[in-house]
Amino acid sequence: MRMLSSFMITSNQISALLSYLRSLGALSLQLRKQGLVVTTKEDGSPVSNADKIINEKVANFVKDMFPTFGVISEELDNTWKDINWFVDPINGTKAYIKGKNENWNMLLGLVKENTPVFGIIYYPYSNKFQIGGTTMRPIEIGNDGSNHELQIFRNLKTKNMLLCPSGNWYTVWEKEFGNNSEYELIKSETLGLWEDPRISIAKNKVNLLLNKNWGAWGTWDIAAGHAILSAAGGVTADFLGNDIDYYSGETMLLSGFSSADSMGRIKKLPWYGMNKEEYVEKYEICGFSS
Repeated sequence: MRMLSSFMITSNQISALLSYLRSLGALSLQLRKQGLVVTTKEDGSPVSNADKIINEKVANFVKDMFPTFGVISEELDNTWKDINWFVDPINGTKAYIKGKNENWNMLLGLVKENTPVFGIIYYPYSNKFQIGGTTMRPIEIGNDGSNHELQIFRNLKTKNMLLCPSGNWYTVWEKEFGNNSEYELIKSETLGLWEDPRISIAKNKVNLLLNKNWGAWGTWDIAAGHAILSAAGGVTADFLGNDIDYYSGETMLLSGFSSADSMGRIKKLPWYGMNKEEYVEKYEICGFSS
């Protein structure tokens, strides 16, 4: 692996992070096997003892390795610095708790000057990584240690292949684009083994992801995938096409998000250039839980 930046993170540090995440992945599976303690947060979403244990461990690990960096996370008090790690210890807590599928992962994204510059996505059940950043080519590391590069082959003349991560999202976008021949709705279950939606774009399986569920997602949910997708040649913005403000002090994505193989594709969305109030007035947001 190449060094990301001499003053930020080295290849040895990246290797240490991957090794530690592997150990936490094994711990997460062990804790689930032992039986989880699940409580409900103020927003109604579940949280397990594993979320809290792993969050604390990974936060302490990166604080020790990068003492000048801050750590922003859903389950801990945030410490803001000029450069910050955005941590989601278990992304997909509901799936993790149920154990009926493996639609969950661990996310670690590094943001500098409001730009995601490095990301790690780890899937404990399959022992697979996706990593990459501004000066490190994005790669996927398989269970056997093999790796291959993630690179977008963009073609703006192709149809908009819009990923629908759930049945709810399919219903929403079918109402919006069902009669538009320029859009093809892709159900996530047709893409094979579940993975971060931004990685599906980096692998050229789809070329567009949209989420207008204002305030339901955190910056820790997308920072890692944002960094990796950018390194692969793609883009991530808010739902209306503006830059995401990771340093606003508001950790929830109040303007949603969108990802694509290029900014040109996002600019072709019918609401591009509107502000939130204009969008609400014209399109009438549907309230639902994705």
